Amino acid sequence: MEGSFETAFFVGRGYLIANSATSTKTFSGILNVANVPLTGLPNTPGQTYTGWHLVGNPFSSAIKWTQGTWAKTNVGTFPQIWNKSTASYKVLAGGGVVPAQNGFMIYVADGGGSLTIPANARVHSDSAWYKNSATKNGIVLVANDPEGKTAQESIINFNPAATEDFDMEHDSYFMAGFAPMFYSISHNKPFALNTLPELKDEIVVPIGFVKNQSSDFTIELSQNMPGQTLYLVDLKTNTEHKISESPYTFTSANGDNANRFLLRFGTTGIGETPTTPKINTWVYNNMLYVNNPDGNTQIEVFDLAGKRLLCKQLTGLGLQSMPLYQPIGLYLIKLSSKGKTQMLKANVIMN
Repeated sequence: MEGSFETAFFVGRGYLIANSATSTKTFSGILNVANVPLTGLPNTPGQTYTGWHLVGNPFSSAIKWTQGTWAKTNVGTFPQIWNKSTASYKVLAGGGVVPAQNGFMIYVADGGGSLTIPANARVHSDSAWYKNSATKNGIVLVANDPEGKTAQESIINFNPAATEDFDMEHDSYFMAGFAPMFYSISHNKPFALNTLPELKDEIVVPIGFVKNQSSDFTIELSQNMPGQTLYLVDLKTNTEHKISESPYTFTSANGDNANRFLLRFGTTGIGETPTTPKINTWVYNNMLYVNNPDGNTQIEVFDLAGKRLLCKQLTGLGLQSMPLYQPIGLYLIKLSSKGKTQMLKANVIMN
């Protein structure tokens, strides 16, 4: 196992020394002040974390990922670093600073790559841990394990230069630690940092969750975008929670479906006023979801040419779902309840 682990992750070797007796140890030698090239970094199919490599800060000072003459060939924009306080990996976004004596994970794409850590990336920092600038065009969700005192962060950004699939320049795949596994999903891939091209009306992002040894958890929105209302949909309990107002508390058992949650970015009504009662609807993965507060609502779905595709009477309260097999695109949803009518837009999306 040791050899395979070193082959899969390490481009160098590090050592931990423990002594049974207290004494003063002396380490002598010349500290490195030169650029450090790392070549021949592979992306080997079939590995648990294909393309990931653990590299170390080779200097006696902190280094800044976005400063200096880094030479990155086929290396992802966002490395990750182990956060011992939360027992999980965290994306090094923004102007991230890695302290001395710390390693960090880099992602290399198909075909392999290389990296040069430059001496002019060194910075003066007395931080015992790395500094990370918050995302400016996105949100940050955190799944907390209060019993085990672990946590996993997940970032969703928006950038018109990005695609909905993995982009080396904008995304970072998910890596599991000891916290609950918590990630967004796009094209059936797990992301720690998921950058989408635009924030459209009724966008829905699938969220994966896998418990650790604990059973009770919370999910909180630690950073939001200005003016955004976000809802977390729990497909196991068939409930919707306004995560932008308060954390969501839930339990999880072994064997729960990992694709348990959906994150929904609000509802835009056509011609509605702030006093109009909201009947939230959205479409994801061939399913139409309706959060019905009235108990007796007729729902109709039309394409943009005016053709009616579905008509159904809802009688139950709360979150309901029904199949809607339509191509990806924009549709109109008509909701009629207690003499009032709402027309909503809905984007049919797939994961």
